[in-house]
Amino acid sequence: MTAHLSRLPGDVEELLALGGGLLTVGSAQAAGVTRPRLQRLVRADLLVQLAYGTYAGREDYENASPWQAFALRSRAFAAVCGPEAHAAGWSAVAVRELPTVGRPPEKPVVVVPPGSRADGNYAFGDIRAVALPPEHRTVVDGCPTLTDARLVVDLTRTEDREQGLVLADAVLAAGTMMDDLRDVLEMQRRWPGVAEAS
Repeated sequence: MTAHLSRLPGDVEELLALGGGLLTVGSAQAAGVTRPRLQRLVRADLLVQLAYGTYAGREDYENASPWQAFALRSRAFAAVCGPEAHAAGWSAVAVRELPTVGRPPEKPVVVVPPGSRADGNYAFGDIRAVALPPEHRTVVDGCPTLTDARLVVDLTRTEDREQGLVLADAVLAAGTMMDDLRDVLEMQRRWPGVAEAS
């Protein structure tokens, strides 16, 4: 009879810490933690699945704020969608720890360049194929995400203008230049909502 598991083993806690709160099947197996062992930890309610093959410690996840938990789900989903996927929209806001309004959405969103992967709505998040020039991409804490300038313009085009202005103030204060915002607006000049974002 197997003893009841009441806490995460030290080696798994260490792997979660190394992954910024996330553990993938691949990183676990590379460290000698087998898939059946991970499944036992899930059944014991010590790990929670955030995306295909990607887990967080249940206690830490449930103790996180709604936006912190959403950032973990966003990072997990971006990771499983491949190297071309970048956290976008409110997912990028959460990953970048920018000012937020209200509660986060239910599902993360990533964007990919056209042709790299099809649009789709999946169990753990949504994928959107859009023009994604290299200068609009960056990496934050190991997670591919949109740059601040691209993120602000996208959200100002598609969300409430006041929310966009709050974000614009935050990224400008953090060092984003007005010229960066203008460059994104120019690139998106024919996109829906760009007149409102200008």
